[in-house]
Amino acid sequence: MPGAIVSLLRFPLIGLAGIAGVVLTFSGCETTPAEAGKVSASATGTPSLAEGRRLYYGRCTSCHAPEPVDGYTRAEWRSEVAHMRKRAKLTPAEEADLLAFLMANALDA
Repeated sequence: MPGAIVSLLRFPLIGLAGIAGVVLTFSGCETTPAEAGKVSASATGTPSLAEGRRLYYGRCTSCHAPEPVDGYTRAEWRSEVAHMRKRAKLTPAEEADLLAFLMANALDA
């Protein structure tokens, strides 16, 4: 009887070890796409939508509730960013990234 219990315990542990191995293997593959999304205007000279999204949901929503991005027109977003850029301590590249994201998703886009 004790041998049967050991066998039952051994197989789930082997399964868990296998799953952990697969997860660890594929988690290493995720760094490349995540790093690719971190390219910003300062690195490429063109605004990055991914960086703008990161700024909006990271920096802007640290003080404000997240507003639906498509709830404002382009003109309204330009005005809002111009008003808040100093408080948010945005660099010119970050401002360009943020505006690119907001303009692409604005109500009148």
